[in-house]
Amino acid sequence: MEANLKTRRNSLNLPALIRSGSSIPNISQRRYSLGGVSSDARRFSLRSRGKLNADVKQLLNPTENSYQLAPTDDRKFNVTRVEELLKQILEMKLKGQTYDPQTASVITTSLTEYIRDKVKLLGYKRHKLVVYILLSPDIGQSLEIVSRCLWDDNYDRFASACYHGNGICAVAMTFGLYYE
Repeated sequence: MEANLKTRRNSLNLPALIRSGSSIPNISQRRYSLGGVSSDARRFSLRSRGKLNADVKQLLNPTENSYQLAPTDDRKFNVTRVEELLKQILEMKLKGQTYDPQTASVITTSLTEYIRDKVKLLGYKRHKLVVYILLSPDIGQSLEIVSRCLWDDNYDRFASACYHGNGICAVAMTFGLYYE
């Protein structure tokens, strides 16, 4: 009978315990450890009234609903301001560089992240930002870029800027899509 009671560690074989006549352990009194988890991670608990902690609420819903269906005049996506910023960033980051196919993906990724962070600093809290970078060698070819998306003409905008120099051509586009 002893062999039947052997189970894997941390699991219970309740039918075998009942047949053997042993007492069933009180599962509700067991303590479980979150081995290696800091006390900060354990703070995701409910308050006494059933409301979520402020930290958890912030993680679940970073922007609260304001019931505002249109951006205010000072929070509209300012195309000229973003285009100037794009031109400055492209000039600063690509000046003196030549096109190299091995490093082009790293350059576009870092440019995309840098542009997104700088545009966020302009204060567009209720806009989804999409940044698109095209990097190619400048060998005298012509280039046409087309983008399509579904948006509201009243509130959604995009800004673009080009850079040509030292054998490299870059096009940066940033889309600001208002959401509520």
